Amino acid sequence: MWERMKENKDLIVVAIASFFIGFGAASFFGDTEEASVPDGIISEKEDRAPLVLSRTQPENKTETLTVENQRAGSSVQVLNTELTEPQWVVVREVSEDGKPGNFLGAAWLPAGVHNDVSVALLGNTVGGEQYIVALFSDEGADKKFDHTVDKAFVDAAGNEITAKFSTVASPTGF
Repeated sequence: MWERMKENKDLIVVAIASFFIGFGAASFFGDTEEASVPDGIISEKEDRAPLVLSRTQPENKTETLTVENQRAGSSVQVLNTELTEPQWVVVREVSEDGKPGNFLGAAWLPAGVHNDVSVALLGNTVGGEQYIVALFSDEGADKKFDHTVDKAFVDAAGNEITAKFSTVASPTGF
C-alpha cells in the first residue's frame, strides 16, 4: 500500500493543493449563491434591500419612510421615517389588482426623525405575501386613525404613494 502511495505521491500533492487553492479562491471571492433563490423565498440579500417611500411637498419639504422585506408576524418594522408634520404610518394588504387593499395597522408619529418603528397589526402578516406601507395625514390632529377622514399621500394622478415589501415564506426565517 505504501508503495502505491509513493507512486501516486505527485497526484496526491496536486489533489491536496487543488483543494486548498479552490477553497481559498471561494473564500476570497465571497458568496455566489444569489442567482439560485427558489420562487417565493426572499434571499438574505434581498431582505436587506430597503424600500423607500419619499414625498416632496410643494414647500420642498420631503417625507421619507424606509421599510425592508421581513418575517411574517403581528407587527411590521419600519427602518426609519423623516416627517415634516405628525402623520400615520399605515400597513395595508395588496389587493389582487396590485393596489392598496385592507388596512392591517397604523402608528401615529410626531414630526421628526424616527428609527425602528414597530407598527402593531390587527392580525398577522402571512409569509410569502406582499404588503404596503403608506403615509396618511392626521386630519383634525386627533391622533385617531380613520381611513375615511385621514388622507393617503397621492401622486399627481391620484394614486396612493406606497412602499411595497414582502414577507418571508419560511416560518423559521431565512
